[in-house]
Amino acid sequence: MSHTEFSKIEALVSDRPGSYKNHSAEALLTSEEDFKVIFDYLPETQIWVELGSGHGLGPCLFASLHPDRKAMGVEFELARFEHSQQLQKSSALSNVEFIHADLQTCDIPDGDVYFFYFSTGLVLDRILFELGKKTHNFKIVAIESHGDLLPRLKKENWLKAFQEIPLTMQRHSPHAIVFQKSGFRQTSLHDQSFNHRYLMLEEGPGIWVGESYGLEWLQGEQYQLLVPPRTISSLQIKEILDLDELPVKYHFALQLRPLGSFTFLTSSGSKEGYLRKIYVGPSFTVELSSGERVEWSDIKKIFWETTLCYDSSADYYFFPHVV
Repeated sequence: MSHTEFSKIEALVSDRPGSYKNHSAEALLTSEEDFKVIFDYLPETQIWVELGSGHGLGPCLFASLHPDRKAMGVEFELARFEHSQQLQKSSALSNVEFIHADLQTCDIPDGDVYFFYFSTGLVLDRILFELGKKTHNFKIVAIESHGDLLPRLKKENWLKAFQEIPLTMQRHSPHAIVFQKSGFRQTSLHDQSFNHRYLMLEEGPGIWVGESYGLEWLQGEQYQLLVPPRTISSLQIKEILDLDELPVKYHFALQLRPLGSFTFLTSSGSKEGYLRKIYVGPSFTVELSSGERVEWSDIKKIFWETTLCYDSSADYYFFPHVV
């Protein structure tokens, strides 16, 4: 693929986290040479499934080398998916299938080898959750281009790393690692990262609420919250609840928090900032992005820009439409 063609495709890619817009071709794509080496190391592969198949090279190459076998690719970005279809058509391949779908929500196709390259965060957590429910045996081939993909996979007690495949392109790890399914997957905190649930977090004498969606493992017992942006220890988590399991009085603050910056009118004056920690114990208190804590009962009005969202005197609640 020429640099010009690559640039035209990538210009149409969204800014959604996990789509890796503005990456170079060298960073984003696995080379044909590396794919061939991986295929040679796994000659028994019958169904190759690439989760996040990008421009479609891997599945099309496997299908062309093995016309009696099948390859599949799942890709969210429409521009990359359409290029994959064009590549399939120009190569006249009938044994490859591309699926335009979101790995955060879609069914994961059955295969005997799954290829991971850029999967991280909640997308990876969701993929592993779905793969862990499958009853057939399979392998996972993982290339770590950045971050902590390999340590994250090694946390899964149902996956066993058993083979290293040398890579020609420079990557964070110089080898692709092959994992074998070796048992049943147990539920874990990672299963919460693609669900909208609430973590009750102990901090000193208080309990505050973090959101599970976007939760990302860092190391050991450390995790990064997306909302609010804080590093926590899994040992702080005392309970995980759905919104309807929490008292109604907390719902408005929890639903308002992800929307942005607000102006809070209190008995001591006006305060501006983001809602960060929302304490449910020992009293209903919110922490603003300035670090200041305010009792919810002391908040008289809340504005988003010039729009009134909350008025305690009138028992008035309004959710702004944030684009």
